[in-house]
Amino acid sequence: MLNFRRQKSRSSEREHVIVKPFKTIEVRLPIEVLMSQPKYKKRRDLFLQGFSAVQQRNADDPTSFYAVAGIHGLPYLPYDILPGEKEPLTDYKGEKNRWGGYCHHGDILFPTWHRPYILLLEMLIHDAAEEMIRENPDLYPPDNNETKEYTKELEKLRFPYWDWASPSTIFQGLPSVLFDEYVHVDNPTLQNIKIRNPLRAYTLPVNLGSLTLVGDISNPTQRPYHPDGSVTPYTPAGYATVRHPSSKYITDENATTFHCS
Repeated sequence: MLNFRRQKSRSSEREHVIVKPFKTIEVRLPIEVLMSQPKYKKRRDLFLQGFSAVQQRNADDPTSFYAVAGIHGLPYLPYDILPGEKEPLTDYKGEKNRWGGYCHHGDILFPTWHRPYILLLEMLIHDAAEEMIRENPDLYPPDNNETKEYTKELEKLRFPYWDWASPSTIFQGLPSVLFDEYVHVDNPTLQNIKIRNPLRAYTLPVNLGSLTLVGDISNPTQRPYHPDGSVTPYTPAGYATVRHPSSKYITDENATTFHCS
């Protein structure tokens, strides 16, 4: 198991991503279990708030969701490059055979490649939750018994999984936490705090692509955005990702909340 820390390299003044072992080995829970069972309530709240904090970091921060998501694909930028390393081509240059991220699409490494990738995201969420407790003594008083309970749950915090082939999925459909717009969380001082659901969507912090990449330059925010096969379509900062999008890039609520009876 790994735990994330930032550390300056000898060749650069910038902090780079360094990983260290977790103190304990814990079980990753099914997401419907983590989100619904009362005994995991504190762990759930730490997970959601930690994930939200990672998503809100600046795009140029290698610990941000924007940067980490780019390891897999968009925005097709090299991750945490050290001085002297050759940067992969970005599709902003309009290369016909663009570099499309580090993921091993279409080969036998595809399943295993995602494990360390998700491990990194898991570490970031854990450390963000730890920082939240440490940096907010007004919300998490150090001598408070409930704060101590949150700290114990923090050590068990791991990224949950969703089994799309499980019996519960067949009969209950997609867990509601994956499409609810808001979630409510607690801490030792405040209860029922309403926050945007980090599992539903991610809001772009910067423009993706450029205005020259859209078909209708005079109307760059017209939807949908059509890629030409070699470059990233322009998507403006503030745009939230969607699931099962319609032709107007709007989430199809019926498709994402389907339940079998």
